[in-house]
Amino acid sequence: MNKLSTADWISLYRIIAVPFLLLALVLMQENWFKYLLLLSLFSDFIDGPVARRLKQTSGLGSSLDSVGDLLTQVLMVAGLFRFRPEVLQEYVVWFLVLLGLYLLQVLCALVKYRKLTSFHTYLSKMAFLLLGMFVLALFFYRFASWLFYPAMVVGMLSLAEEIMLVLRLPVPKEDVKGMLWVWKSGDKRK
Repeated sequence: MNKLSTADWISLYRIIAVPFLLLALVLMQENWFKYLLLLSLFSDFIDGPVARRLKQTSGLGSSLDSVGDLLTQVLMVAGLFRFRPEVLQEYVVWFLVLLGLYLLQVLCALVKYRKLTSFHTYLSKMAFLLLGMFVLALFFYRFASWLFYPAMVVGMLSLAEEIMLVLRLPVPKEDVKGMLWVWKSGDKRK
């Protein structure tokens, strides 16, 4: 295995945190969970800028970031199920639409590329940030509709964009800015 860069270690934190987040869920330790989740979201916020600043961008780093993002998202939802089930029940349609789009994106990627994508579009970064802010606000304060609705809408738009990217790009690419940049660059379907 190649030597891990500083940015890779920051991304790897989210993967290492998974068993501890799971333990907090099982033991009903909401405080542990919310602080570990806060650290995971912070690591996602800084790993990309650190990689670019230190010129440590790599395929491995992109993959670690994608896996860390996926696991963090799954655990955020698991935390909602465990600690705030009333929110999921009240807004079940929103969560089901988001989940459906996510599963469709995964299915498209697996069928076409035989692997998950690591597009890291601007829209997906914004969606993850908004979702993280919403979940943290929910755990640290209370339900914030002013964060919930933008998080859901941007999340759905992000997943729709990623589905379009899978359908458009003949091979998977890492760190794609978004569909607009793909169109401008002249990438064609093949």
